[in-house]
Amino acid sequence: MKITTAIHIESSADEVWQLIGPGFADVGAWVTAIPSSSGVGPSGPGGAPCGGRVCTVAASGFDTITEELTAYDAGTRSLTYVATNGMPPVVRRASNTWQVHPQTVTRCRFTMTAEITFSRAGRWLAPVLGGYLRMIGRQTARDLKVYAETGAPRASKMATTGPLRRARSLLGLNATFSAATGLALLAMPAYWSTQLAAPAYLVSAVGLGLGAWAAGLTWLRGRGPKTSWVRVIAVADLVWVLGTSVALATRWQTFGAAAVGAILATSALAAWLGWAQWMTARTGGRENLSHNVTQGDSVSF
Repeated sequence: MKITTAIHIESSADEVWQLIGPGFADVGAWVTAIPSSSGVGPSGPGGAPCGGRVCTVAASGFDTITEELTAYDAGTRSLTYVATNGMPPVVRRASNTWQVHPQTVTRCRFTMTAEITFSRAGRWLAPVLGGYLRMIGRQTARDLKVYAETGAPRASKMATTGPLRRARSLLGLNATFSAATGLALLAMPAYWSTQLAAPAYLVSAVGLGLGAWAAGLTWLRGRGPKTSWVRVIAVADLVWVLGTSVALATRWQTFGAAAVGAILATSALAAWLGWAQWMTARTGGRENLSHNVTQGDSVSF
């Protein structure tokens, strides 16, 4: 899968290149989802200031990621790095190319091209994961634009706590996953009815329920989720996993191959979401995770 993100920045190409090239190791200073970062190795390819970087990541699905520079060209203001450690198990390989394209003396265009190879199980979830990674890419591009144009990080980076970022990020991924699953059921009820050996009306009802669940998660994410609600959502996800596991264990002979694969993939992601949300709520303790959001500032992941 290839994901390209582009944004216009009202700063010179050289100024932006200084931030992403010579400042490669300091990405934690301006990316909302990266609280901290540090360089690895004394030098890298093409005269790079380091061989890679280690990033502490606040986005859901990640913790600490190690990235190795594989290409660095100051002349074309471009670089490529590969994640060598810390990516989710469903991702086999992930690389990203950043480049700054000059347009005028005071304006440039920044592009990011990510290439992701998923595992066999991850291919079932590629549409959902791809949407999530596109969201992270757009946020990173906006982070760079604000930092390059103002010299300061976005307010969302400065005003939010780690638990808040994780909670909102997890709810966003959960909503995207639920909506995609619901749409798949609603778009082909007859097909999934055959695969699941269930009435088409029941398949459609589950699809509508997942759509409503996704809408509710999106609403909670926008309000700033409380710890108690994150726990409730985590338990609901784990109940879903338990229910689908029981159905698979008792009725697997009546399911089609596509249904078995879809159940295994969605249950795995739901189980991970439930666990991650529970641990996020535990980290936040009794604190209202929304207490530290600056009024009028939108936090996105």
